[in-house]
Amino acid sequence: MWDHLPEELWVHIFARVPGRSLGRLRCVCKKWNSLITSPGFVSLHSKTTFDNQPKWIRVLYRRNDNDSNGVMHLDITDSSFLRRSWKINWPFEIHYKLEIIGYCNGLFCVRNWYKQESIIILCNTLTRSFKMLPRAPIMVKCFVYKHLIAGLDPPKSHGSLIYGFGFDTKNSDFKVVRVLYWREEVAAPNPIVELMVYRLSTGCWEGIDADLPWHDVSAEGSLEMVFLNSSVHWIVKDLRAGHCPSDLILSFDLVYEKFSDMAFPVTSARLVLQTSSLFVSEGLLCLSCNDLECCCHIWVMEEYGMTDSWTQHYKIENTWVDKVIGIRKSGDILLLIFREISSYKPWDGVCKYENFNFYRGTNEAFYVDSYVENLALISGANGL
Repeated sequence: MWDHLPEELWVHIFARVPGRSLGRLRCVCKKWNSLITSPGFVSLHSKTTFDNQPKWIRVLYRRNDNDSNGVMHLDITDSSFLRRSWKINWPFEIHYKLEIIGYCNGLFCVRNWYKQESIIILCNTLTRSFKMLPRAPIMVKCFVYKHLIAGLDPPKSHGSLIYGFGFDTKNSDFKVVRVLYWREEVAAPNPIVELMVYRLSTGCWEGIDADLPWHDVSAEGSLEMVFLNSSVHWIVKDLRAGHCPSDLILSFDLVYEKFSDMAFPVTSARLVLQTSSLFVSEGLLCLSCNDLECCCHIWVMEEYGMTDSWTQHYKIENTWVDKVIGIRKSGDILLLIFREISSYKPWDGVCKYENFNFYRGTNEAFYVDSYVENLALISGANGL
């Protein structure tokens, strides 16, 4: 069959085949496998996939047990949110629990927890290839050194450990960033900051000298990241001496490997924000916050990087929102409220529970991102 058509035609045909189907076609014959796994075809298929992807919200659902890990696709254009769902078949064994750090261009970055250690893994569930990253060196010599070198978090009273993952578009490289804040004593005024970057192209961690906007911050309660415009973003708390603790957005540019910060929207003096989280909608950075009056405020940064472009689009009264999952074309908002998924209609102020069967859980039970199947290969990976 291969000989009946020129190879160029096979390339154009396969480029339009969904990634999940291509994963099965690799088993047909050696020639098909060779074509589908070639770097040139992977690049072409990735471009075709991203250019023609349907406008869906993708929710990566995670639990501590392997049986409940799955992906549900949520359509933002038709009358029913839930389009389809399936289980994620991780190509490695999950031990104590699995934490999704990020998802980008077909690759997951996860933290696989054991009882006494954790390890970072890059994984493509479509090709079932994965790579366990080497241990990131710990330069800080402290009383919990063995604790940190095993990949565990430091005691919250002494510091915090945050990870980010994304794609460097200029150098075509996947990167993982690790930021460690450490105080030898709880009340120490100036914490030690250690910055490490893992580059998939080199396969190793490297310390960097990037300056942080503020050297005294805490990531407590908000370890999830958002990837947008070649940068990873976290919500952190500014703990500088002489300042009232306040939230800000810390970002790390994966191309230039530099940190910057963005202020939260300016609010009235009476509005005290309690919890907040970041998400992306239609390519824009969005922020949701709950206040003391049990109202949820949703802001959109209309122009990336310009803090004066924050615009409040929604205010959900008398509702404590754990997480904003996505916004539909119709204006409906998909929310996680008290461990249940609900849709909110801004025009009538009504929240409706969506019966998505087993899709319920805490804020940490959901990782939200735009999930696109990709044939991205991992150099030196297992499972190829």
